[in-house]
Amino acid sequence: MSDPEQKAWHEIPKVDDPKEFLLSVMNNTGIAVEDRVEAAQALMPYYHERLASEDDETDV
Repeated sequence: MSDPEQKAWHEIPKVDDPKEFLLSVMNNTGIAVEDRVEAAQALMPYYHERLASEDDETDV
């Protein structure tokens, strides 16, 4: 990890809310893109409803 990236990680606020933490990681341009993408993926359930597949649907 480079010094600027390490500094970026230290700038992330210490919070109790995982959503707020993940948003901070995702929006911090000093953090590696791979980590930012991972944070964005972890945030998906907070913002987007899971779409049901045909296997999930039950016919009544």
